[in-house]
Amino acid sequence: MSSCPLGYGNASQSPTEVIIDASEKPEAERPSSSGLSKDRTTSTIPGVDGDMFKYPSEEQFYKTVKRKGHDVDAGDMRMVVAIHNAVNERAWYQIKEVEGRLHGHKCAPEELRLVKFVGRPGEMSPKARFMRLFGGWTEPFDRHDWFVDRCGATVRYVVDFYDGKPTEGTAHLPLSQQPVSIFVDARPAVSSPSAVWDRVRMWAGLA
Repeated sequence: MSSCPLGYGNASQSPTEVIIDASEKPEAERPSSSGLSKDRTTSTIPGVDGDMFKYPSEEQFYKTVKRKGHDVDAGDMRMVVAIHNAVNERAWYQIKEVEGRLHGHKCAPEELRLVKFVGRPGEMSPKARFMRLFGGWTEPFDRHDWFVDRCGATVRYVVDFYDGKPTEGTAHLPLSQQPVSIFVDARPAVSSPSAVWDRVRMWAGLA
């Protein structure tokens, strides 16, 4: 069984933004540090072994974050894991959408497989750096490189994660109850002549 690619998602109306309603209370009481769920959710992201990636459980996520030295509340894990899963799904949706436009005639999006991902937090991509300096964008809070099997060829995608725009009409709510909005920007890495051409076609709207 494939393990989690660790990103974030869930389909929202926008093709690039994920919104999770933090004001919705779970039916059960929030988990405690000794009672976190061990259930793992199966993603829609297929691995090269044919199995779908599985997201970490609340308990696994909590232990991993604590091990990295972060101060987290176990009671927040339900929402944190939901956001984590949703953003991963959004990133995969974007990758399939781009691949379908650029290479769908050679490899259908349904044939794509995720080989692996590499987390690169704190390492800004060239596009993120350019957009921060000249486009008025904020700095992404995280970056991943996703390696995708395109019917036998491995290609790399850069995925930047940004804090999204606040949801209209929610500014009066406490921060803990405001919907969480995350903007996902996934595109082919400029690592080969064909990838450069892909980016040109995306920029020019030719695909």
